[in-house]
Amino acid sequence: MGCYHSRSGCRHVWFAKNFAKVFARLIPKSESSAVSNRHLGRRRGIVSQGTAARGKPAEVRVMDGHGNAHYLRAEPLRDDATIAQGTEVLVMRQSRDDGYRLVPLT
Repeated sequence: MGCYHSRSGCRHVWFAKNFAKVFARLIPKSESSAVSNRHLGRRRGIVSQGTAARGKPAEVRVMDGHGNAHYLRAEPLRDDATIAQGTEVLVMRQSRDDGYRLVPLT
């Protein structure tokens, strides 16, 4: 392959080409995906912070289908229920207010 530029120009092109090859190998080849809040309903989760009661939502950790953790605020499904921190729950999506309701599993 001939070089039609000055001698120093050929070195710059060669260096840039080879540097790009090496640099491309160093960059992580990871993919990301976005999950809609609609897809977090009907999943198991753990109450990670607080005690959930009607009018007092607690933080719940839910894993999506890709294994990523999501944190959301939710209240119990039943008005008279309280759900303590560390309880395994089923997360239900509430269509009226786009919120979440919890059903304890343990």
